[in-house]
Amino acid sequence: MSDTKRFSDATWDNFFDFVFLDDRPLTRTEVKKELDRLGLDVTKAVNRVRQSLQSAKAREQLLAVRARRLSLAEQLRETIAPVGEALREHLQTLINRKFQGSVQAAYFRRLEQMATDEDLQSLLEDIHRLEAFSEGTGDVKHEDK
Repeated sequence: MSDTKRFSDATWDNFFDFVFLDDRPLTRTEVKKELDRLGLDVTKAVNRVRQSLQSAKAREQLLAVRARRLSLAEQLRETIAPVGEALREHLQTLINRKFQGSVQAAYFRRLEQMATDEDLQSLLEDIHRLEAFSEGTGDVKHEDK
C-alpha cells in the first residue's frame, strides 16, 4: 500500500471516515461505553494522573511555605534585637541597609546620641514603626527585648 496515488482522494476520505470515529466530542457516557466495548480499564491511569496532580500541588505549597518561613525568619532576626553593644551594631547594620541619603544620616546621628539600652531600643522601635507605616500596615508595635 505504498502507492497512495492508486486511489482517489475521495476514496481515501471514505476510508478514513470508516476507520476513525467522527470528530464530534463524546459525552462521558459515550466514552465509558467505548472503553467498555474495547475492554480497557483506565482506573489505574486516572489514579496516577490524580496522584501526580496532588504531588505537584503539594510541592508548590511546600515551596510557598518554605519561602514564607525564610521571610518570617528574616523579619524575626531584624525585630528581635540583641542588647548592649550588639544592639548598637545591629542598629548600624539596619540603618545602613534600610535607609539612604539624608534619612540615613539623621538616623546615624540619632544613634550616636543614644546612651542607654532603652534609648537604643526606642530607636529600633521607631525604625520598625516607620517600616510598617511605609509598607501600609499602620503603626505596629514591635516587642523588642
